[in-house]
Amino acid sequence: MMRGLLRNDFMTMRKVILLYVAILAFYYILMLVQRGTGGNGVEGMQFIVVLFSAMIVIYSFSYGEKSGWLGYVNVLPVTRTQVVVSKYLMTVICMCAAAAGGMAIQAAVNLTAGKDPLDGLFYMGIALMGAAAFMSVVIPLLFWLGSERGRVAVILVFMIPFAVLLLMEKQGIRIPVSTGML
Repeated sequence: MMRGLLRNDFMTMRKVILLYVAILAFYYILMLVQRGTGGNGVEGMQFIVVLFSAMIVIYSFSYGEKSGWLGYVNVLPVTRTQVVVSKYLMTVICMCAAAAGGMAIQAAVNLTAGKDPLDGLFYMGIALMGAAAFMSVVIPLLFWLGSERGRVAVILVFMIPFAVLLLMEKQGIRIPVSTGML
């Protein structure tokens, strides 16, 4: 039954997923062009790719609400636990697919630059952990608040780290992180 829930989510989201893939391909091309003109490496792009791919589950909540899927799924022989686990699995699958693609691009860029193919892949692990932490907060909010009010909560969750860093900067607290590392 879990496979059916996942298949429903991916079939419902196939156009959005293709749009996401096109947008990510466009950004990778821009990054590679910028890199060719003296820009930074691929590592920074990995964070964006993984977090961007994790956002697909947010849209699946919205589509489910608008299509009436939530009412329909309640009469199916699936438990609420299975529905929740399928959303988490969808998130993990999307993040891992984006990470695999990002790692392949990272390895190809490293090979063309004459570096070790595994150089910089550490950042992908950090990106996966960060996105997983973010989604472990977002998905329960979406189940609790619904997709529309949950989006406002997602924006607030995004804003909290930036607000903390801004307050630290205003207080004169410096974090020893270079721009290149970010």
